[in-house]
Amino acid sequence: MLTLSPEELVALVRSVFPRFETDKALAILVDVPREAANDNPAWKERRRLAREWHALLDVRKAEIPLADVKLVAYPDVGSNNADLPNEGFLLDGPVPDVAAELERAGERVGFDTVFSSVQLFLAPTEFSTTAPLKVAAKSHGFRAATMPGFAATMIPALRIDYGEVARRVEALQARLSQADHADISFTVDGTNDYSVHFDLRQRTAHASSGRFPELGTAGNLPSGVYYYRLSSGGFALTKAMMLLR
Repeated sequence: MLTLSPEELVALVRSVFPRFETDKALAILVDVPREAANDNPAWKERRRLAREWHALLDVRKAEIPLADVKLVAYPDVGSNNADLPNEGFLLDGPVPDVAAELERAGERVGFDTVFSSVQLFLAPTEFSTTAPLKVAAKSHGFRAATMPGFAATMIPALRIDYGEVARRVEALQARLSQADHADISFTVDGTNDYSVHFDLRQRTAHASSGRFPELGTAGNLPSGVYYYRLSSGGFALTKAMMLLR
């Protein structure tokens, strides 16, 4: 089974969250199905990974360095980027399979308390927390890497150097922000050649590197893309996956 070693997990946190002296605690957020019928194998595995990461990081937290590592579970919100509930549960053991068991499994805690006392977040959840954590990060000054739908098969993408990913993505962002067009050519199955022309006039490139060097920021992990926002508010888009060999 794919997994991160303790050393790789520590390296990931240090790479994704460049050190601030104010960093004292990290929390892993995980959602729990309200109804057992809504569960699925990938969700179960994600909850298991959250518990495993919590246990490993708690033992190695001094290497990051941090004073505390928390595991916070909450009833699922039913859709991507919906508001988080007012309360979650601090766990120190396995994550339950249904939300009704959270009361017995952990200690109830308000999210305002969590957001005020934790500076770093990893959120391997079923339903995306990107939007609510971006809002809360601006208010509370924490940093968060959201991982909706994360699966064990994606673990190799967590072993790369996100400092190098950020360098490459930001270099592309700077060049593309000055460009008026981009032409991309590629080959499929070794035989079929294709090309795409992108009109980049009056648009600014945005970077999503999977690294959070500024306080009050949140975004997706794994990542490594640059993109353009459409005037309509959608995302179109030119993406460049920074796969490091």
